[in-house]
Order: sequence, then C-alpha cells, then structure tokens
Amino acid sequence: MGGWLGIIGTLGGVVIGGFVTYFVNRWKFEQERDDRQRVAAMQIAAQLQIWLVETMRTFRDHHVFYQPDPEEDPGDPHGYFFPTPGDIPPFSFADDLDRIAQLKNADAERVFRLVQKRASAEREARITAEIEDYEEAAEIFQPLIAQLWLESLGIYQALTEPLLWGADVVTAGELADMHRRAAPKPAAPVNDELAAIP
Repeated sequence: MGGWLGIIGTLGGVVIGGFVTYFVNRWKFEQERDDRQRVAAMQIAAQLQIWLVETMRTFRDHHVFYQPDPEEDPGDPHGYFFPTPGDIPPFSFADDLDRIAQLKNADAERVFRLVQKRASAEREARITAEIEDYEEAAEIFQPLIAQLWLESLGIYQALTEPLLWGADVVTAGELADMHRRAAPKPAAPVNDELAAIP
C-alpha cells in the first residue's frame, strides 16, 4: 500500500511541477513579449513624432505655388507646385517592417495601413502629374497627406498614452491648419447663365 502512495505522490509532484514550470515559462514569455511591444511602441512613436513635426514644418515653410521669374529661371516657366511626393518626409519605419510587426496586433495593423496609404497617395500624385499636370497632382496630394498626418497623430497619441509621454507635438493652430488642408477643395460653382451661352 505504501508503494502505491509513493508512486501517486511522485506522479502528483511531477504533475504539479509541470504546471508550475508551464506557468512560469508562460509568464516569462508574456513579460518578454510585453517588453518587446513596449520598446517597439517607443521607437515607432518617436519616429512618428519626428515625421509629424517635419511634415508640419514642410507645409509651414513652403508656398503652395511658386511662380519663378522667367528671366531668372527660363527652364521652369510653369512654376513649382507644392506638395510633390519628394517634398514630404518619408516614414522612417517603412524600412523596418519587423519593428512594426512587434507592436500589438491592432497597433501594427494601423501602422502598416499608414505605410500603404502613403504609398497609394504618392502613386496617385505621380500618375496624375504624368497624365494631367503637376498643379492637379499637388491639389490631390495635399489633402491625402493632410489626412494621413491626422491619422498618424491619432496613432502617435494611442502609442504614447500607455507610455505616459506628452502627446502634444503640435499647436492647436497647426492642428486646425492640417484639418483645413485635409478637406478636399470644393469644386468651382457652375454658372448656369454662362453654361447656357453657345
């Protein structure tokens, strides 16, 4: 009888030890995963903050349209239209997709969508510039980038909230300016009387 009790006690100890080992390893894994996610969030948030500030500075410092003096610049009679894809700073994390993948799933999906939306906006601007003209391309590209900027700000704030960082990277005036830029330009009103003239 004592032999059976010894075997049962041994088996019980093995089972309990297995459970303890499993839960300790699981806890360590979750701690390491949380640490990786936190570091990735800090890195992506810091890169987003730089992009937000640099993009706002780019909009603030550039004119929407610059008409050069033909005598000074005869090679560019049509002027320079802003913004073009080359004017807006790139997302530095777009080249580090593994880092994005270390974020929490929902955050990673939002950041991956940012990268995709930026690429789509640039593609649309380049195609419009080739098919129509640079002025039309700039008018399309500006609201797309402004919308992307506002979405990026929301993601930045979501990433920094659990990190207890200050989320205010722009002034209220700059935020209002970007909301204005994000709204597509209204179409010119059609004058029925002029349209009726043959």
